[in-house]
Amino acid sequence: MNGAFIIGNTERSIVCNEGSADAHALLADLYGRKIGYSGMLTGMRYGPKAEAETRRALQLDANNPRIYVVLGRRQLYSPKIFGGDVDKAIESFRKSTTLDPYYDEGFVWLAIALGRKAIQALPERRLMRHCVSTPKMSLQKKFDPP
Repeated sequence: MNGAFIIGNTERSIVCNEGSADAHALLADLYGRKIGYSGMLTGMRYGPKAEAETRRALQLDANNPRIYVVLGRRQLYSPKIFGGDVDKAIESFRKSTTLDPYYDEGFVWLAIALGRKAIQALPERRLMRHCVSTPKMSLQKKFDPP
């Protein structure tokens, strides 16, 4: 099956039941995946659509944990200039797990986001460890002119 077929079916299901927050969240997620597979030009077309579907899903049911997983994935994988932020993604995944502690997908994505945050912090931690383990005199010798 191709993505256009799946997106088309989801759009048709929304026409049949406009009040389904899950359908709007699914469509937002599908738009996001299409952007991920197709690149930046597709992002310019589907990014605003994904955002609108996520907002609509939140309007319909702000206590739906699936919506926060979709929102968190978008925040996790989007570039910073398009709203991507690991901390916001973690917040969204935590909200999902708070709303439904039995919704496993929220915990899986929370773990993925926390792992990504840890990886991003590695260079800073290595620098801090180096500064703590290296005596001040040897650091001064490295940076002072001879």
